[in-house]
Amino acid sequence: EPNRQIGDEVMVGAKSLVEDEVEDRAVVSGIPAIRHDLDLRLKAHLRRLPKLFQRLESLERQLGEVASGEK
Repeated sequence: EPNRQIGDEVMVGAKSLVEDEVEDRAVVSGIPAIRHDLDLRLKAHLRRLPKLFQRLESLERQLGEVASGEK
């Protein structure tokens, strides 16, 4: 099992998994642990994915109708 270097004054979010070294004064969270601000941004984007896929499918349908002369 390799040793992980975790810097001084590091904050690790609850239920996070630290797999890599963490620099001094860093704030990390998630699985695997990444910068907390990036983790929050990624989770916000993930929540939007279902609606974005629905929108994409709708646009593809509309484009197919236009291309086939249905509209």
